[in-house]
Amino acid sequence: MEVHVKVSIPSYNYRGFVARAVCDSKTDWELPESYLAYLEKSHQNKTIYQTKTTEETSKLQFLIQQAHDLYAFIKGHADVENFRSFEHLARLLKEQSIPTKDGSVMPVEGAKLTSQILQNPSDPDATFRHKAGETHIGHSLNFVEVYDNETDMGLMMHADVKENTYSDAQYGEDFVKNHPLAKEMDTLAVDGAYYRQETVKHADE
Repeated sequence: MEVHVKVSIPSYNYRGFVARAVCDSKTDWELPESYLAYLEKSHQNKTIYQTKTTEETSKLQFLIQQAHDLYAFIKGHADVENFRSFEHLARLLKEQSIPTKDGSVMPVEGAKLTSQILQNPSDPDATFRHKAGETHIGHSLNFVEVYDNETDMGLMMHADVKENTYSDAQYGEDFVKNHPLAKEMDTLAVDGAYYRQETVKHADE
């Protein structure tokens, strides 16, 4: 059985990344005035919930440019470069922006973003996936329950956590090939998503 662990994230990651980096950047040197709004608690509502659909493209461009400018402003300050929020900001710009000839940046088109990009600073290892018509962000957790017909009891004997782009079929093959429990079972029942000819071959062996 596979369980997808979902992480709720705002539509505009950039502002959250910038806000966290700004909050961590409050040192003896003065931040530009254009970033002070990120220190206000209301900044998230203004960006996410009060943004019209027609404004999304222009606001995304504005936010990623602000993220780039903040990165350039604080880069080189040793007391800030060690912050995890700065590492996340640098990773976001590397994965989700394209530098232009005039020194500005453009956001990468959504269709060209990979499933491995940074989704949430609270969970930097989380991945993105479409499955069965739904969007999943986070990780997948695979369980194996061992059931005893004589006692009519079942017990979870194995759990495996991977990025949520890890396929059910690979989970199944990993278990059959590598787990000691597989050698002790008479029957292994899974749904169709776990089917792979190689897995059946190893099970027969």
